[in-house]
Amino acid sequence: MGKYQAVVVDDEEAIATLMAAFLKQEGLEVKQFTNCHEALEAMKDIRTDLYFVDYLLPSMKGDQFMAKLRDEGETAPAILMTGMGRGHLEQETAEFFQDVLEKPFTLEDVSQVVHYFLK
Repeated sequence: MGKYQAVVVDDEEAIATLMAAFLKQEGLEVKQFTNCHEALEAMKDIRTDLYFVDYLLPSMKGDQFMAKLRDEGETAPAILMTGMGRGHLEQETAEFFQDVLEKPFTLEDVSQVVHYFLK
């Protein structure tokens, strides 16, 4: 796998750090954020191939975060990470996210998503 860029946005620092470490093992370059506003500011200067975004973030929900990026022309696939369950969220988030990882998910789940979207 070439040098792909991934972004992880999760207000739980332990999850963001674990995700970043695993994605690096998968061969990706990773930027991690626990704050949506910092992530949005940084996205202006970062090329991204794949997003992993938590749904319940303190200052805005994950779909609001991705809506802002989509409005700015971002087209990279985005994966929603949530503990709320896939069925509850699919209709609300389908236009912003290409897949959902339900918490708790495994590192194998993450690996499958990476390999699916970044073949």
